Amino acid sequence: MADDLRETVLAKDWGATLLAREIGPASAGRIADLVGHEDRDVRLLAVTCLGDVGGTDAGMALVKALLDDDLQVRETASRGLMAHPDPKLWPGLIDAFDRSQDPYVRQQIPMIICAGEEAKPYAGPLVDRWKKETDESVREGFVVGLSRMGDEQARSEFVKLLHASAGDRRDRMLKYCEYIGQEWLLRPLRPILADAAELRYVGPHGFDVNLRACDIAVRLVAGISRRKFSFPVAGPRNYTPQQIDEVRRYLDGLPK
Repeated sequence: MADDLRETVLAKDWGATLLAREIGPASAGRIADLVGHEDRDVRLLAVTCLGDVGGTDAGMALVKALLDDDLQVRETASRGLMAHPDPKLWPGLIDAFDRSQDPYVRQQIPMIICAGEEAKPYAGPLVDRWKKETDESVREGFVVGLSRMGDEQARSEFVKLLHASAGDRRDRMLKYCEYIGQEWLLRPLRPILADAAELRYVGPHGFDVNLRACDIAVRLVAGISRRKFSFPVAGPRNYTPQQIDEVRRYLDGLPK
């Protein structure tokens, strides 16, 4: 089956993704070298399969793919690494950060590292690079990742960025809140409950909803706190002023 997977990837048949998931992490040994293939489409398919299955062998190949010439290959490798945090990859990721010229990759690497529960030994190298970084988008990645790791300076900066945000940037900051998912975010989310700006359209598969910032904040508060409110918090929906006020009262009652 593993030989079939390699041939399927080389044939650029996207059925390879189903085959790779069926085999699991063991599939990496047959296709990891294809991240260096001369055909960009083969590299993209190989990286997609490796990102689906996870495992250290797949992760090592994905770290190499972060330096690919093709933007889509790099972005796909980044998503795969984010989905499967692995402490064995951290040194390679630090090296890739130092070698990369792509702001997106360099932004994502601190977040990939900090997504792992065992990443604290890398706090020093990440903070050192944060202090030296001049690209604002890359600095944002450090702020988000280090906030998740527990750095107080990064958390303070994250809250400032969240409260100063609007429009697409506020949507991005709220997605970062989903990534962080920790209780210290609860009180900083309170001001967002007053923001009725529409940020995301969800549809059409069973939904037709323009999610407002306040709706996303309600879901975040419920998810992070595991609080049971008097109304259901499930699926994309717009919440009533009374429901939002219930969440606000809950946050007001939290210890400062």
